[in-house]
Amino acid sequence: MNSETINNLWQYVNCALCRADQPALLTIDWQTVAGQRYTFNLVRCRRCGLVYVNPRLNRQALTGSVGGGAWRSAMELHRTIYEAGCRRLRPLLRSASGGSPTLLDVGCAYGDFLTVAREQGFDVVGVEIDRPVAEAARQRGFVVYEDFLEKLALPAESFDAVTLWDVIEHVGDPQTLLAEAVRLLRPGGLLFFHTGNAAFQVPKGRVLAALRPGRGPYNAPVQHICHFSASTSRALLARAGKFDHLEFTHLDTIRYRQRRKYLTMKTYNEATRLLNRLGLPLWTSSLAVLARKAG
Repeated sequence: MNSETINNLWQYVNCALCRADQPALLTIDWQTVAGQRYTFNLVRCRRCGLVYVNPRLNRQALTGSVGGGAWRSAMELHRTIYEAGCRRLRPLLRSASGGSPTLLDVGCAYGDFLTVAREQGFDVVGVEIDRPVAEAARQRGFVVYEDFLEKLALPAESFDAVTLWDVIEHVGDPQTLLAEAVRLLRPGGLLFFHTGNAAFQVPKGRVLAALRPGRGPYNAPVQHICHFSASTSRALLARAGKFDHLEFTHLDTIRYRQRRKYLTMKTYNEATRLLNRLGLPLWTSSLAVLARKAG
């Protein structure tokens, strides 16, 4: 992806999906990093519609800024979502060996999803770039590779499923990452990723930024550098590999500690999921994407 260093802090980037340099400003967001307050532009590519942060800070978005599945409270907040993901994956999988389906979880953090997947009968392996976090997952009994997936050079067609839970939004080059995930899948294997749904999260952030400018962060612009909807996820998959089955859905609502917030979002997600079944776009707060490798 073409990029240009503006100064020692900022880097201007092209669209991570279509590589175009046609950004249209959507909103401003704010986030504090190491005691310093920064202002970020959230833009939409005029060519393909991807929403992304531009310019962004000159550093790997995941390094030193883990979030989502890397929270120590992730299991408490996400277990029902992880379980729903396993229930959707398992019926579509047939292990090449006839035994337990093999699953590689990219960005496995402390191993919470690995724990759920193992409970559900998967033979699991993780990948994690943060050393202390990876070691914590190993202490729970998991095999965890410690590097970026593209650098590991794992054997081709060696997994029945590859999952990325709340990872894709952190990645500067999601096409390369998913292409490597597809290479590791056997024919008929499943690629799965879960992320915030740009169709909901970006408008929400724009409204909050207009109501409370300067406060933020509303879309976590340091960590979440790309925002995918069902349509841009479809376009991303088209560039990453060949698939004979695609799904774009919502699994469950995060178990917010504030019960009122949880019930509000649960009701909203169920209503919008019903509207999606009736033919309207998917406006749920999160997005689950599942694709089966052709062949």
